[in-house]
Amino acid sequence: MRPPFQSRPLPAPRAPLPFIWRDASLCAAPDTWTYFRKVFSWTPGRNGTSAYAGFAADPTARVWLNGHLALDRTMRFVTPHIPVETLDLSPFLIAGENVLVVLHHWWGVPTFQRSPGGRPGIALVWDCEQNNAATDATWSWRDADEFDPHPHQTIGHDGARRIRFPVLLDTRREAPGLHAPAGDNRPDWRPAVPVISEAWACPLRKETPVLTLDDYIPAARLISTGRITRTASTAALPDHEVGRRIRETLHHPDRGAGVPPATWHGHPAHDSDVARASLPVSVASPHAACFFCQTPADDAQRRPLPSIVLNVQRSVFDGAAVAASTYLTLDFARPVHGYLTLDIADAPAGAILEFGYGELATNPRDGAPLITSDGHFDPEFTCGSPFGDRVILRGGPQTVTLPEERTWRYLLVHRSDDNLATTVITRIACRASQHPVTQTGAFAILDSQFQIRAPRFGAALVRLCLDHARITMSDTYVDTPGREDAQWLEDIQYRARLAATWFGDTTLRQVTLRHAVEQQDPQTGLFRVFAPEDYQTSGCQFLDWGMTWIGLLHDDWQWTGQTTLLQRYYPALKKFLTALKHLTTADGLLTGENCLADNHGSQRLDHATGESGYESIPNTWYYGYLLQSAEIADALDESADAAEYRHRAARLRAAFRRFLTESQRPEPGGQKPEKTTTSALHSHDGSGLRTPDSGFWPLSSGLCSVAELWTSDAGPHAWGQAAVVNAIYHGLIPDRATARAMLAAAFPAPDGIPPQNSPIKRWNTPTTIYRALRVLSEHGLGPLAAAHLAVTYGSHLPDGPLPEYFLSGPERQPIDPTGSHGWAAVPLAWLHDTVLGVRYHHATPTTSARIVVKPHYAGWDAVSGTVVTPAGPVTVRIDWPARSLTVTGPGVPVVKRLTGEAPGLPPLSTAINSVKHLVTLDT
Repeated sequence: MRPPFQSRPLPAPRAPLPFIWRDASLCAAPDTWTYFRKVFSWTPGRNGTSAYAGFAADPTARVWLNGHLALDRTMRFVTPHIPVETLDLSPFLIAGENVLVVLHHWWGVPTFQRSPGGRPGIALVWDCEQNNAATDATWSWRDADEFDPHPHQTIGHDGARRIRFPVLLDTRREAPGLHAPAGDNRPDWRPAVPVISEAWACPLRKETPVLTLDDYIPAARLISTGRITRTASTAALPDHEVGRRIRETLHHPDRGAGVPPATWHGHPAHDSDVARASLPVSVASPHAACFFCQTPADDAQRRPLPSIVLNVQRSVFDGAAVAASTYLTLDFARPVHGYLTLDIADAPAGAILEFGYGELATNPRDGAPLITSDGHFDPEFTCGSPFGDRVILRGGPQTVTLPEERTWRYLLVHRSDDNLATTVITRIACRASQHPVTQTGAFAILDSQFQIRAPRFGAALVRLCLDHARITMSDTYVDTPGREDAQWLEDIQYRARLAATWFGDTTLRQVTLRHAVEQQDPQTGLFRVFAPEDYQTSGCQFLDWGMTWIGLLHDDWQWTGQTTLLQRYYPALKKFLTALKHLTTADGLLTGENCLADNHGSQRLDHATGESGYESIPNTWYYGYLLQSAEIADALDESADAAEYRHRAARLRAAFRRFLTESQRPEPGGQKPEKTTTSALHSHDGSGLRTPDSGFWPLSSGLCSVAELWTSDAGPHAWGQAAVVNAIYHGLIPDRATARAMLAAAFPAPDGIPPQNSPIKRWNTPTTIYRALRVLSEHGLGPLAAAHLAVTYGSHLPDGPLPEYFLSGPERQPIDPTGSHGWAAVPLAWLHDTVLGVRYHHATPTTSARIVVKPHYAGWDAVSGTVVTPAGPVTVRIDWPARSLTVTGPGVPVVKRLTGEAPGLPPLSTAINSVKHLVTLDT
């Protein structure tokens, strides 16, 4: 487990920070690139023994010391809460003269996260008072003129304004000597100007270390190479239209085409098959690994490609077409996020490379291939337009790293100049930009019968989820890096849990907690669910998704056992719950207005027309988080508040009964049903409820379902998986038999997918799939949970990525009608806390810390794994037929219990602990 960040305590930054800029105006054109530089002396004895510095930039910058990269970019923020990065510069300092260089990038346009409300500038302070490297008027600046600035921001297909601009880089303009004390002999260096702005009024030291700087992910496979031809109009497109230029280019492959089609019949391929499922059969390598039948490769097995030589012929005109240059299409074997890096052994001066990025091999809207038989794809399909990068090379060997983050799985490279000489690329890699973590957690299915039914599904699923978990752990938990690139509260609670148990990291959870509080609306008391952002005046203040912040705070307390953050954030919690109290009706229910519920997976009231009524899903969340708030209040001796929160929860619970029904179902087409008696809907033999198609819904006992909506004219109506799952998860259906009947109706056998004519709407969000897997398992339906996971996620295996949240509905995303969020790795949390059953309980005034291991049977006869806890890693091995549960781990009490859910297994037997210092307690 990685040790906590911050190897030594550092003082809080003092405001104002010593910011500098090009001039006193604090203005710049969009997409402005600026170098700042400082030469300073360092004497180890006189300047102390430490070399820690604090660095801040608005909006972002990268830092070098003596040519060594120390920081790629700063953490996202919204003014005036500017983060201060802690840089350990000691590995790069030398006695005598040292050179600090900063490359600042000013966006200057509204983005998805923030408006241009900040001001451009940088600030650097040292914890050594005698050091003379702090930012001041002795620093110099000049234009970073190897970058061609332009105002053409990437705009998403939904109209969202992205952070990024296409990068237009000309390495011929790079000045040698920039990082040397003697300098680059450029005459245009000018003195920096100290500046002050309210945009930086609240500096704070960041909780997390700098993002990774030396994790290179090489390309794994060459898909295709060949020549390109362009029309004159395509060649004449503006420089920033890189993506469009690539899209309109014709590709003529000399390898990668003509591969025999793979055998694929809707089941895992065998070793004799020749293509990975996610690639069109015509471009798949004949030696491609089948991830269903082979153990997924780890990082060491993803070998880099050999050197690639791009031979480019001189251009000739053939009518309106521009004669061929060269292209290659690469597969990185997983989604990657970071900085495109190229090592070039030789190149002619003026060689032009264009880069297009792709994440998907098939169109989730219609299932059509996105990568064509010649290895071509549209680089603007996912992110928006204009999108793509261009580099013009200087002659000779060089290393090029584009300074803007990109996300891709597939990379399309064009060389579009007419020079006869060759460009030799020895490496094309992604230098990962992610939160530095080390994987400690693990999970494996050891069931040989399962392997026969679905070979390596478990390993492929875990690998895919881990890939996505890693790239979304950036400076915050990021939902869709490279597109929205936003942090939002809806599913962060479970992403934070898996980060803790798989990577031993909780610092990003603390970042999320702080970001939300910093932007809590002073008038409404509500949280912005995409914080930090200020792209709108008030942002997105959804009530229910904002409640997730309470779950994050409660989880952090349960992990640490400390009340420090509870005390710090309790005023914000109380303010938020006070706001919710004023948004409820007399019976304590939220109406659902200003809520998102299960997003596309739930039916909503028409609040725009004033439709009156209630929605069940937001109220289930409200109930559960009220009870957690009461526990937090108890921990802080706020007994009056705790009593109030429990009273509000009790009133809500009583009023919630209006959503529970066994007598009404919606008609096909979404029509509201007529008032119907229970007897009219029951079958004659009492075995179930009659559906619109004259089928029956099985009933084992009690109530059958939870309605999503209640209105005065129609009563309870609208049914969906999310409504059932959330009501059970938050404890509003305490009777186990009733809950099980509801789950069986909402998730019918064999895979939990309702039939096409079913009135049950499928779930949409990652929060719901985690909760569904958990409540199914906890109610004796673990094999159904595993089958549902397989059919839901299996369509994205072996490669992924997982689906995009904005592609909802079977008509838009036939491969996965749930339309769930991209990058949803939350099943990893279920594997640890439910299938392995490991949960940590911190010490209280009356109890000692303990680890509870209570696994649930998921149809896999033998499983094992390692789960990180605050006390250390815990390794679990379960053999269900033998009723054997073995636990090894830290020296804290362990409560172990095998549930009696596995069908056909013998009675529970006592499991013997394999480590003598573990204590097994009765339950």
